[in-house]
Amino acid sequence: MPKQKMSYDDWKKKYNLKESSDYNLKGAYSAGYTPDSKGHLPTVNDKTGEFLKSRNHPTIGKEIDWYNSKAGASFKAKNEIDSSGKYWKYVPKRK
Repeated sequence: MPKQKMSYDDWKKKYNLKESSDYNLKGAYSAGYTPDSKGHLPTVNDKTGEFLKSRNHPTIGKEIDWYNSKAGASFKAKNEIDSSGKYWKYVPKRK
């Protein structure tokens, strides 16, 4: 019998997480993420490219800095940022 997924409320309680207007906590839960050793959740859903941090999140600039850096150059060459919504998204560049 498959293990039942923890409810959203139980997941928040287990990791002492609080909802905010600048982070898509439900998106992190749905993607199966858990906080790292420092209690941080990812900035971007690596399966969908959707940002979990909103454009107003205090540390969103770190992701944008990486995207524009030498380390992110090959990723940036293939992807662009759709900034049309509250939560941005990496999308493949059109050819």
